[in-house]
Amino acid sequence: MDPVVPRTGRLIPLLCIFTRNNRIPLPKKVLLGTRPDSLAPAITGISTQLRDYRLTFFLNRELAWNLARRDDFQGHSLYTFRDEEEMICWSLIANRNQEQWLLPAFRQTDYLLIPEGPVRKQRKEELVKAIRNIPGILLVTAIDLPADKTAGTFLTELELHLSRISRPRPD
Repeated sequence: MDPVVPRTGRLIPLLCIFTRNNRIPLPKKVLLGTRPDSLAPAITGISTQLRDYRLTFFLNRELAWNLARRDDFQGHSLYTFRDEEEMICWSLIANRNQEQWLLPAFRQTDYLLIPEGPVRKQRKEELVKAIRNIPGILLVTAIDLPADKTAGTFLTELELHLSRISRPRPD
């Protein structure tokens, strides 16, 4: 079997598995990437001088949410809310505590608003507009996490922490 020539004119190396009468071409290399851009979380960074409980109060009032305090994530305060209409769980997490930054690359943001799942662009714009109306908010910005191990590890650890604390505890 000759190598397949795509429209670009370059040869694609193929590895063939032989069965009794057929040869099945398989790609030589399989690239496992991180999540595609369409599935990447739409993280929003918030800069404010408000304490976490005050920010949560204003977010609950402006967005008609019910953010509730959960177990801290690596010493950083964590609030979550499950939006049943949009079927998204939102997490508000402090980017810094007394000793360290959760994401040092984003020192200008005090809090991270992280959805668990995709968010419509229109809904995200509505959220940013509503958050900017809160008194004491200095900056609201979209955050694109770099595709390095630190960002992937952060999201994985947060997801594991959220699944651990949302499990019902045996009595």
